[in-house]
Amino acid sequence: MSGHADAAPRTAVIGAGIAGVLCALDLSLFSDVVLFERDLHPGGRLAVCRGNGFEFDCGAPHCIVTDPDLHARLRDWTAAGYLARWDGWTVELDHGNFMTRDLGATCHVGTPTMAALAGQLAALLDFRAGIEITKLAREGSHWWLVDTLHQRHGPFARVVCAAPPATTARLLEPHAPELATRAADVAMRPRWTVMLGYDTPLPVPFDQAYLEGQDLIWCGRNSSKPGRSAREAWVLQATPEWSTAHATLPAPDVVTTLRQVFATAAGLVLPPPTVAMAHFWPMAEPINPVGEPFLAAPAAGLFACGDWCLAPRVEGAMLSAVALAAALESGAT
Repeated sequence: MSGHADAAPRTAVIGAGIAGVLCALDLSLFSDVVLFERDLHPGGRLAVCRGNGFEFDCGAPHCIVTDPDLHARLRDWTAAGYLARWDGWTVELDHGNFMTRDLGATCHVGTPTMAALAGQLAALLDFRAGIEITKLAREGSHWWLVDTLHQRHGPFARVVCAAPPATTARLLEPHAPELATRAADVAMRPRWTVMLGYDTPLPVPFDQAYLEGQDLIWCGRNSSKPGRSAREAWVLQATPEWSTAHATLPAPDVVTTLRQVFATAAGLVLPPPTVAMAHFWPMAEPINPVGEPFLAAPAAGLFACGDWCLAPRVEGAMLSAVALAAALESGAT
């Protein structure tokens, strides 16, 4: 979009992870909104990896919501076919021994993938993919967004950064240094994820397991989720500590190591997988969230939301997004 301003929207949201998508969706009820994303698809850490005919939810494995105010949204998304209950058997696992684990809430997954939830919601918006915003420019009372190709997008009355904290800090620093400092103070920790596909089912009775004191923190049978292919697909998530210590380990070595950890924990001798992949998330979850639902510089028209503001995981991102949109609608910020 070039630099003239005809029928420009009022609000720009930068970042189409679940926080950005949900915030934009709520804002669209009372404001014109444009949602920008540097990748070609929305979702962020709600991601899918594919290989040799297999699909794996390689980011957030599910959505567990305990906040009652979010339950109505989950019901609506389930009715629309965006979301489904995952009633797989959940256990705590230790060297072949397992016991049922109570999650304390219903486990939901996007259908047919976790990424599809964000995609279906973003389809309801003015969503512009493949545009990486590198700079905010203030002209009068409006904001212009500048991308990597030096194209300008705008004007906007306000900008919401729903990007990772480091990106948010870089964009906001020239205009809202206090907000930028608070974003920059948030440290993110990494996670290695391994994906294994098999032509025949593994003799594992459970569908997802949480592990303590091992190099894996979680493993799950992706193919047991509703709406998925029946081909046996497993996702293994390493602990933040192991992921940090082995951040530069080649992916094949990560697969070999964590596959053996899984085999030992499950008490199995695993057959060779049909497909084996690893994905490294350098910013998987916040270590020290800001501790507030969102950040705001109302006089400047600059705001930020995300799991790094409030709490890790999908629910934290959703609560942050909803809180910011509600505050903007009510004029409380």
